[in-house]
Amino acid sequence: MQLDVEAAARIAYGGVRALAIEAGQAHVPLSWDKAPEWARNEMRTEIVEALDEPDAEARWRRLRRERQTSGWRYGPKLDGREKTDPRLAEEYDRLDDFWRQRDAVVGAAVAALLPWLR
Repeated sequence: MQLDVEAAARIAYGGVRALAIEAGQAHVPLSWDKAPEWARNEMRTEIVEALDEPDAEARWRRLRRERQTSGWRYGPKLDGREKTDPRLAEEYDRLDDFWRQRDAVVGAAVAALLPWLR
């Protein structure tokens, strides 16, 4: 069975959602089908980027640079309408454990699915 980016994004998103629930996060992402389009697009982009760059910290640096260029700022909640993102810390090591774990879940999903991704 072959998988595309959409399927990989759904799978990784489900893992991220489960992590948020288990971690007791105040903001738990909605299910994939109910998530806002910006959130689904972000996960699709993360899958493509993880295919290109397996290193989570390198992906974070790219995300931080792109977000800041697009007018995003640091905020306690990831919000596409308000353009706030808790991942915009000054250094990767200063990110909350949850966000580094989230990066690991996305990377692990891509690594596990790689033989089936087209």
